[in-house]
Amino acid sequence: MKFCFNTKTFSNKDVSSTKLAVAGDDFNVSWIEFSNQVDMLCNFLQKNKLVGSGYPVIVYGHKSANMIISMYAMIKLGVPFIPVDEVFPIERVKKIIQSAKSDLLLNTTPNKLNIKETNEVNWNGGKLQVQKNKQIFLTDKIPSADPIIYLIFTSGSTGEPKGVQITNESVEAFVHWIDRDFDFTEKEVFINFGMLSFDFSLFEVFMFGYLGASLILNNGENDFSPEAISARIEKYNGTIWMSTPSFAFLFLKFGVDYKLTQIRKFILAGEVLPHSLAVGIKSRFNKAQLVNAYGPTEATIIATYIEITNEIIKKYNSIPIGVSNDYYKNRVEKGEIILNGPNVSIGYLNKDLLNDEKFGLINGIRYFNTGDRGEFKDDLLFFKGRDDDLVKFHGFRIELNEISSVLNQLDFVGKSETIALKRNEVVKKIVSVIQLKSDDRNKRDIDFVKSYLSISLPEYMIPSDFLFIDEMPLNSNGKADKKALVNLYFNKGS
Repeated sequence: MKFCFNTKTFSNKDVSSTKLAVAGDDFNVSWIEFSNQVDMLCNFLQKNKLVGSGYPVIVYGHKSANMIISMYAMIKLGVPFIPVDEVFPIERVKKIIQSAKSDLLLNTTPNKLNIKETNEVNWNGGKLQVQKNKQIFLTDKIPSADPIIYLIFTSGSTGEPKGVQITNESVEAFVHWIDRDFDFTEKEVFINFGMLSFDFSLFEVFMFGYLGASLILNNGENDFSPEAISARIEKYNGTIWMSTPSFAFLFLKFGVDYKLTQIRKFILAGEVLPHSLAVGIKSRFNKAQLVNAYGPTEATIIATYIEITNEIIKKYNSIPIGVSNDYYKNRVEKGEIILNGPNVSIGYLNKDLLNDEKFGLINGIRYFNTGDRGEFKDDLLFFKGRDDDLVKFHGFRIELNEISSVLNQLDFVGKSETIALKRNEVVKKIVSVIQLKSDDRNKRDIDFVKSYLSISLPEYMIPSDFLFIDEMPLNSNGKADKKALVNLYFNKGS
């Protein structure tokens, strides 16, 4: 019937159903097939002594049923997993492996990665093949009372991705909260759009398993074809839409919403929900619920939500991101949103100084300083932007300093700064400003710079544009003047 979450792991209860579990871009599996595949992978890894070192396993791929099966196999084995999408450059994958000390990578793509720093299991076309590059030392340590379930590696301000550690307690708190507050049933068909390495995608990954429901994964080709997506949603009778506001906007503007009458709930998160989009969804899907959700990776997928009604749309120009919550004790202090509850991460992997700054305990319960500005008004929580260099762009969390740090490694770059151009607190474009070491116009090659960045950074972090300048404007503190850089960019053609 379903995989049910308990205090230790997802445990296989009754999965004899022939109902669809996952529709991947590789193949579909029923619940009984899903259960058998999870058991088969667990047995294979244990037989070959590939798990048990205590280090996380990389689950690598893109929108495949095998990726979901691999995640659930890791949960069943009690092994932390790190979802990594195939769009990530190999150099970034290597950094994640090095940071997490991962000694195993489950590769669900047709292409071998051959990364010497770890062992690789290739799982494609139903066959499992092992490529061993290093010895795995099994541990006999007593398991933690609150083991890590997964890690998500996000953009880091120092140029290195940082791993957010989410434990059993946090995942359990999340699924129980969603089960309590959302009217989901085992009949749901969750529609996934985001990459599986994007933490919001784990909303549907966990909830479909908790409920014994169904999950539709949309591959890259479908992502750029509203007609193909519509046909796929119709085919599997998708009921729960999960995406960023940007994706919903791009999709709905093509006018294929007449095919999506079976969707009963839109859940949008990852960035600011524009008022105009909320109006459009409510008018075109008047029988469906619209939910706006908020939560950084450090707070287990989402930490607040609110149903957006016509009354809210009429009353507020800025769409709220949540309500006063009796489940999590979230609050605003000195204008900053502070998240406090069992959903909060235990911290970043091997980042003690940063953990001391961002995490702590209140009455024995974890809290996280988000860095997001917000305010409560009429018991509703409103997002007011950020003051630092962390931005959300198309749902992805990006540290602008990470882009600049990679650019600064180029021998002809004297200094670089990366800025986000916003409209109504929504990031519309990312631009890197480059001060050259000399006035050599032959070095102002945007294609070369983009190609260089793509070696280390995923595509969504590559700036939309670049501006080459002779001298970096500074503020009174001797730092780059970001406002002046924005003005320089807009006046570059004058």
